[in-house]
Amino acid sequence: MILARFIYKYFYIFFKVNLKMYEKGTAKDAPWILALIEVTAGIGFILLDIFSGMILLTGSLEYVKQMNRILFVFWVVAPSFIVCYYLLFVYLKVSKTTGKTEKIEYEPERSSTIFYYALAIITGLLPLLLALMIHRII
Repeated sequence: MILARFIYKYFYIFFKVNLKMYEKGTAKDAPWILALIEVTAGIGFILLDIFSGMILLTGSLEYVKQMNRILFVFWVVAPSFIVCYYLLFVYLKVSKTTGKTEKIEYEPERSSTIFYYALAIITGLLPLLLALMIHRII
């Protein structure tokens, strides 16, 4: 499954960073939790980007303004978290201590690490840019 491989690679890169921070004592939470939160945020931002793009293309901004924002956040965050958790820890059976799985052999290279960091930054900034475009600021 392509989505599971993508999410696992995304997770594993952030898991390794959080594991180093945990071992140094700078992070107090378990590395798998922090990595899962980061991946959930990344997937949530991708969904938000898609949703914002659809709003921009269809011109349905007035309808969206009437929506309850808290409910909208739960529509994005909760499904992202559930899908990520299921794919990582149920489907792929990722170890919460090592971040490894028997189903996928993966050791990140520098180029893939840069790609996933860039993806995280871009997906975080794109909703802001789309919001500025929707409100005709840029």
